[in-house]
Amino acid sequence: MHSVRERIYRLVSWSPLLFLAALAALTYWLGSQVQIMSGAGREKTHTSDLFIKEFHAVTFDENGFPKQRLVADYAEHFMDDETIMLTKPELTIQNPDEPRLTVTAQQAEVSGDRDHVYLKKNVVLVREAGKKGARKGASNESFTMETEFLHLLPNENKMETDQHVVLSSSSGRTESVGMTLDDHTKEVKLRSNIKGSFEPVKR
Repeated sequence: MHSVRERIYRLVSWSPLLFLAALAALTYWLGSQVQIMSGAGREKTHTSDLFIKEFHAVTFDENGFPKQRLVADYAEHFMDDETIMLTKPELTIQNPDEPRLTVTAQQAEVSGDRDHVYLKKNVVLVREAGKKGARKGASNESFTMETEFLHLLPNENKMETDQHVVLSSSSGRTESVGMTLDDHTKEVKLRSNIKGSFEPVKR
């Protein structure tokens, strides 16, 4: 019988980390485009030197099929610290034989070194139900994570929040104030005011 922590990790372990890798790749691409377009030799102040309305970026797999898609109503680059601000970002990841993953928020901030991503306001991560025969240790259930703030560290394979977070699936629902997911240590830490319920497994 799995513990509560194990059941939560089975749900979230491979979905958010796909998001981290995809977002890192796309923001590095965006950063390189910004540097090309903005040029050099300008006085650096915390003002926007480039903006893009209806931003849309797509990466493709080796067969030419869309693999990751990042869209935003508005993307803005700041010249002094190289940060990128996104308004209403939506990231969709679709890998072969894996469930579709979609992440939305009202705002996102990507640090200049691309080591930190901050998702803010109405952050929702949705993973669709998987097919039978999914990767060992993973869950086939649909899964939703909801919070008002999520700090992503792509290079560390870690995500965390100090806000209220709700993790829900067909098998149950868990709430906590504060959460850390670390893929290196395979740990999910729920910090305080933890409550939840789980449905019995139907056989």
